Amino acid sequence: MAASPNNTIIMTPNTILTDASGNQWFIDTAGQVVVDGVVDPTTGHVQTLAYENGRVWQMNSADLWWSKALPSDAWGPTYGTASSPLVGVASPNDDFYAGVGGSVTDADDNVWTITSGGQVAVNGVADPTTGRVDELAYNNGLVWQKNADNHWYSKSSAAAGWVAWPNGAAPVPIPGVSANRSWIVPGEAGGLTDANGNSWTLASSGGGQVAVDGVVDPTTANVVEMALVNGVIWQENTAGLWYSKVAPSDAWSAGTPLNPFNGSGRVPTSLTWVGGGNNQASNAADWSPGVAPEPGDVLSIGSGTINVAGNALAGDTLAIVSVAGAQPAASTVINTSGAATLSVDSANSPDYEFFATVRINAAVGSTLTLNANLATASTTISGGTVNFVGSNSFVGATLISANLTGSGSIAIPSGNHVLGSIEVNGAVGSGLTFLMGSLNAHSDLTIDRPIAFAGTIELGASPVTLGHVTFTGVQANSAELLNGVLQLFKGASVVDSVRLSEPYGQAIQLHQVAAGVVLTAGTDNDTGNAGTVIPLKA
Repeated sequence: MAASPNNTIIMTPNTILTDASGNQWFIDTAGQVVVDGVVDPTTGHVQTLAYENGRVWQMNSADLWWSKALPSDAWGPTYGTASSPLVGVASPNDDFYAGVGGSVTDADDNVWTITSGGQVAVNGVADPTTGRVDELAYNNGLVWQKNADNHWYSKSSAAAGWVAWPNGAAPVPIPGVSANRSWIVPGEAGGLTDANGNSWTLASSGGGQVAVDGVVDPTTANVVEMALVNGVIWQENTAGLWYSKVAPSDAWSAGTPLNPFNGSGRVPTSLTWVGGGNNQASNAADWSPGVAPEPGDVLSIGSGTINVAGNALAGDTLAIVSVAGAQPAASTVINTSGAATLSVDSANSPDYEFFATVRINAAVGSTLTLNANLATASTTISGGTVNFVGSNSFVGATLISANLTGSGSIAIPSGNHVLGSIEVNGAVGSGLTFLMGSLNAHSDLTIDRPIAFAGTIELGASPVTLGHVTFTGVQANSAELLNGVLQLFKGASVVDSVRLSEPYGQAIQLHQVAAGVVLTAGTDNDTGNAGTVIPLKA
């Protein structure tokens, strides 16, 4: 059987890579390397296989690489290397193409194309999570794809997850497309070109009308200015009203005095959620006073349900507010849909905020871009993919049943009344960091799917009370901590690995308990359960 071509890269389970001797290698659904049908027990958390210059390379969730030439060889180097073997020449910055036929190349020499079926393909292998893709771009080390709904997504490597772009404007320069926030007035040479290549101009005669690709729009008149802001075409008339549309076939929106350049034609307003209408965040009737939110407003909600579609609350922070002594305690439900953006906190509430409960439900299949700083009795986040941005924190009992991406930090402090604890039941991307440690109470993290956890854990500077990090279901009898990677072994086999941020600042201990492996550190090393000490080699 012929060997796979040089630079072959495998990222999907059960996809075969063949070496020069005819041996067949693939990644199974448990994240281990399989050679000629035999599982290699020394591997785990494998995300990528590659064939480079006669050697088979594997990369795990900690972004470390090992290689061997023959199945009988040992993987090397012993502790892996962060240097990718996929050294190639990346496409120029801001490289861009639309439709089938072109390609972009990333820094690891992966070639990205669009298939005839509208999916992104990496080195010829279609990504099943993509669809209706019509544009690809390479910008500042990120590969970008746009679909037919004008939604943009990016990833930093072939093995990373796609991250939704929350802004309506293109995140990369598109050849021939007007820059974001461009504007023209009647009589000015040229026009505006949208992301689909349509040319929008203003006629200086005929009463100031909009023309699209040379065809006058008879529904427009008295237009004094036109602008392209965040992917939307806006026109202002002599009455000072702005109208908008995304595509030429769309109807113009209702006129508004709000200026699209600053997102607001009024001073920031304090709005309180009252609900009772259609419970849509964009519905003015569900707020008091009856005004729809604009970026920069001060928003608050007590008990109730609010539905956030897309960017309805982008540019605002929603404060969870409890009322002192209220019975029952506040219960807030936030349902999001589409590529939603949400910033939520309870930082301005007093101690009785701890008795509130918050539930955030992201629609299945959607991506929620979230920044959250909550202190509650309980917080539950569930649904599709949650893209954490910025600094986040959760005081109280928090359950996250979703796949997590992003480049933010998630702190788990403890308050005066409740402990900080997070249970994560979903995959965690490599860009996220969990900040452990508290000066006055436990700070606990439970990882329900250790094999899918690629994030970093920062234990905090000593002295702190860390509490526990539980790796659910993992069975181990030895461990090693080297170069920021904690590896757990069962015999000679690696059963789990996780990145720990240096310096550790703690006296780390590991115990095997019925639930799995428990990591403790700091001033309180009690596992809370009888268990067997796992020797740690550092």
